[in-house]
Amino acid sequence: MQMPAQTMTDAPAYEHMPAPFDGGRDVRTPSRRETQIGVILITIFTMLLLPKFLGHWASDLAAVYVAGHMIATGQEALVYAASPGFFGDTPELWKPLVRELAGAGQYAFPYIYPPIWQSFLLR
Repeated sequence: MQMPAQTMTDAPAYEHMPAPFDGGRDVRTPSRRETQIGVILITIFTMLLLPKFLGHWASDLAAVYVAGHMIATGQEALVYAASPGFFGDTPELWKPLVRELAGAGQYAFPYIYPPIWQSFLLR
């Protein structure tokens, strides 16, 4: 016995069913207005926080900056300079540069990254 071909009207209507991975919620694309409000809120949030982080000496990232400076000025031997306790203080050979770049009272952790990262600093 041959089965009749299914027509579009006989096919189950899956359009109204939510996707299986969305937890059963009705998922829809945000409207243009909702997207604009989201962009405005993210912009305001960024504008409020940006001044807090710009111009701030980040001691943990300063090691990358100082290492890049040392490589650029031909002082590769100073990249892995370390303080006596290694962590917690700026390497002695870096202190004049850190004072010049960030001012008195700032510090930079030693550069502990693998040598391969130096090649990225050169670019």
